[in-house]
Amino acid sequence: MSENKYFFRKKKFGWGWTPATWEGWLITLGYVAAVFVLALTEAETDIVQFLVSLFVLTALLIVITIKFGEPIWPFEKKDQDKN
Repeated sequence: MSENKYFFRKKKFGWGWTPATWEGWLITLGYVAAVFVLALTEAETDIVQFLVSLFVLTALLIVITIKFGEPIWPFEKKDQDKN
């Protein structure tokens, strides 16, 4: 990460993150595009395969936002917060 900034910042109300930089928006748009392509290719043929693939894509997005996002919990500290 450049300039000690998070790609995603925590929401002011509720739980989760929102894109804060162009990198965060790129990741989010990539996720939406992948879900759209997945829906066009898998949804009509095999619903179970579609749901499994959707779960994997969503889990990957969550892992990315945890790694590159602002900490959600007040006691959680990341390397760039220690400076």
